[in-house]
Amino acid sequence: MTLQELPLEEYNACVYWMDVRELEDKDLFSRCYKRLSDERRKKIDSYLFGRDRRLSLGAGILLDKGLSAYGLSEGEVSISYGKNGKPRLSRYPHIHFNLSHSGEMALTVFSSVDVGAILKRCRKRI
Repeated sequence: MTLQELPLEEYNACVYWMDVRELEDKDLFSRCYKRLSDERRKKIDSYLFGRDRRLSLGAGILLDKGLSAYGLSEGEVSISYGKNGKPRLSRYPHIHFNLSHSGEMALTVFSSVDVGAILKRCRKRI
């Protein structure tokens, strides 16, 4: 699986992204799905369409990858949601992150300061 990483030392931040089409491989999807928390699996299962399931799984994979830099995993943290639905880690207030996905891409950003991420699919109009 191909995960991309862009460290932004100046901002003490790191961005991770992936093309979730790789998760069309049923064996890869299953292996990654099993590694994530029950909460994330319930979220993935709540989606009707395969693309939406892949995007949610991709977000979970990237969240897990980013948390590994802090010695944590997606399965051992509890995510709460603040104003406007922004996710946060109540037990780790020094870790700021955000998730976004659109089209076939998922993205997460981690930082030591409040951070946001918006990924938008652009369609070329003729």
